[in-house]
Order: sequence, then C-alpha cells, then structure tokens
Amino acid sequence: MHRLLTALGVLTVLAGAPAAPAASAAPAEPRYDLDLDFDAAAHAVSGTQRISFINDGSTALRSVWLRVWANGPRGCLTRGVSVRLAAGARAGRSAASCTALEARLSRPLRPGARSSITLALRLVAPARPDERFARARGASSFANALPVLAVRDAGGPDLSPWVGNRAESFHSAAARWRVAVTAPRRMRAVMTGQTTGERRRGARVTTTSTALARDFALAVGPFRPVAQQHGGVLVRFWRLPDTQELHARRAVSDAVTAMRLFDRWGAYPGRELDLVDSNLAMEYPELVLTGTSAYTVVHEVAHQWFYGLVGNDQYAHPWLDESLSSYATGLALRAIEMPDAAESRTGDGGCRTARGGEAGRPMSYWRTRAAEYGPVVYGQGECAFIRLEVALGRQRFDAALRRYVARHRFGIARPADLRAAFAANGDTPGLAELDSAFGLAAEAAG
Repeated sequence: MHRLLTALGVLTVLAGAPAAPAASAAPAEPRYDLDLDFDAAAHAVSGTQRISFINDGSTALRSVWLRVWANGPRGCLTRGVSVRLAAGARAGRSAASCTALEARLSRPLRPGARSSITLALRLVAPARPDERFARARGASSFANALPVLAVRDAGGPDLSPWVGNRAESFHSAAARWRVAVTAPRRMRAVMTGQTTGERRRGARVTTTSTALARDFALAVGPFRPVAQQHGGVLVRFWRLPDTQELHARRAVSDAVTAMRLFDRWGAYPGRELDLVDSNLAMEYPELVLTGTSAYTVVHEVAHQWFYGLVGNDQYAHPWLDESLSSYATGLALRAIEMPDAAESRTGDGGCRTARGGEAGRPMSYWRTRAAEYGPVVYGQGECAFIRLEVALGRQRFDAALRRYVARHRFGIARPADLRAAFAANGDTPGLAELDSAFGLAAEAAG
C-alpha cells in the first residue's frame, strides 16, 4: 500500500458515515477514546486510551489481544510504546515480538455485553527519516502507533508478525475514534478524521478529531496547510517549511483529480483528507504520509478506497488492496497527464501478468522477497486488472467494483468477495485473468 515504486519495479519505501459493521467474532464494535499530550522536546505523546467493545461471541470473553505495532521496528529490545493497563484488565502474555499484548479482563464479559479497558500510554518517536513511526525534518509521526484490538474470528486472534517498513501486515476492524491532542501553538496536530474542536490555553492548543476508521495516524510538526475543496471534502497538504508551496498545491490538485475518478466506485467516506509532508509514502484512513510526486499522492489516495473503506487482511492477502490501488493509480496518472484520453483505453498496453497465482501469495512469502514484491504485486497485479477492464469494458468493470465497495464498505473483504463481485456480471470474459494471477478460483473453492 504504500510504498514508492521506481519504474514499477523495486519496492523502496471516516464523520457522517454509517455504523461500522462487525468484521469478526468478539470483540466487536470497538471504540477508542484518547487524550494525549505532545512533548516537543522528547518527540513523544503520552496520556490515556479507553477501548470499549462488545462480546459478539457465544461464550464469555476473558481476554482480548492488543496490537502494539509501534514495537515492530525493534521488537522487544527497544519498545516504541509503553503500555500500562490502568483499568478493566491486567497485562497477560506478549507475542509476535512484542507487537501483541494480551489484556486479561477483570471480569468475564458475557455474550452481547459491552466492556472497556483503560491504558496509560507513552510513545517516543525515534529519529528515523523513513518510518511510519518516526521523527524527521522537525515533525513527529505516530502512525500505526496507537494500540488497537486484534481482529478475532473462529480461529482466534490474528497475531500476524510485523514485516518491516516496506510492506504491511495490518488487519484492523473499523472503529469509532475520538482523539484529543494537546501540543505547542507553534505546532499543528494533524490526524485521521474530522477536526471537531480546537481549544487554546496559553501556549498550547488541544485539537480534537473524530472518525470511523480501521487505523489511526497522527503527525505533529510545524506544518503549513494548502487546501482545496472536492465537493464537501476539504483536501489539505500539510507541508513542512522546506517544501515549496507550489509543489504542495500541485499535490493537492493531483489528489482531487484522483478522488473525482475514484468516487465512481463509492463516495469518499469522510469530510477531510489530509496529505502530510513526509519522506515516506504510506496511507491511513483520511490521512496519508506522502511526498509531492503525483505517483505517491494518487497511490495513497487510492488506498482510501482499497484498505481504508474496504479492508482486508494485509498479511494473508496483501495484493487485495495493493494491486487494486496500483490499478487505480494508473487510472489517475492518465487523467493527470492526458486528461482527454483518461476515459478511453484501446488495449492493455502489452501488460503481462503473473501466472500460477504468484501475485496472490501471502506476506509470509514476500517478507523474504522484497525485491520481487513490487514488480509482482504492484506491477503484474495492476496488469491483471487492466486486462480485465479491457475484456469487460469500463462500464462493466466499474459496476463490479461499485458492487464490491458497496457490499464491504467499512468491512473486511476476502479475495473470494472480489471474485464474486466480478462473477456477478454473468458471462465475464477476463475473469480467468484474475484466477490465474491471484489464485482466486482456488480461494473460492476453499
């Protein structure tokens, strides 16, 4: 999702919405409520996080697992996040190189009931220029840093391992968020969701945001906004002082062009989209870390639909959001570079896709094959969708994606769900392309 590709080759790097559907068995319908204070000298945030959830299972729930991804880059050696269970549960086991923590509930939670736990947090952004959770150029980013509930189904909690900064293993259920961050007035706290309040007290400002989102990102720094409206959505690029305003304005314009195209598959779910100046290209719901190049901007915007709006298990099926977002990226780049030709395609441009389902392999395969991941999952995966679009025609192709997005909006989709959306067209020439590239026929049969 999310990394800048060079020549499509080497991998280098939600307010007013409907209620979030349950993505799995217990815990369900999560809500996150945070009050955080930013320490500029330490590049750290600290405060409290209250997590509430419903037991959607058929038996009493005695524990839940938290994903603490901020520990991912260094594992158990130097923990990026300090978590203390302050109420409602006590700490249990740690797993997946300290990126998972068991919270043993103070009382068993009966089926259908809601409960909550409270955490005391401290996160210190390390001095790394190209990580999601890092500090560079006078700004600190806390992306995939706040603890979230692990998705749990009949097989138990998903405790997939961290796979590094150049790929993703995240798997999160959409949740309601309210996050308040207090920072110095000279800094801006930019975060996922819609800004619902700003309160000044002396030299500090508390900014509050609310969202329906599966992941949450926060950045604090000396940002300067450049804004443009897209319908009822405020699109902003938050540039750092060393980024030219002209480049920031072009990035906002590219983002708006992409959003106009992608809206055909389902309306953008929020009222704000924040592009945060960064050395890294990485998407989060309603906030992306990005530079100003057209490719990185539109690719991360595409992820607002494929992973932000329609989620997936990125460890098991990394292509499900990456290949679709790469297809959408190509569509948007054509609209930016050749506006008159954006809606027509005379052929597949000689695209060749992987065979034997290679592009559909899980992250357990790709984590040791970083050099191959980009060309196959991004490049050949995009080609599979281009060839399917050519075979079906744009109208039928778009109709299938609209069906897919509408059915799994704020949910978690599986490969078989995408195949079913295209199969519903009836006689679908080109469906074999998806089966061959991603192994969808085997997935559907399984």
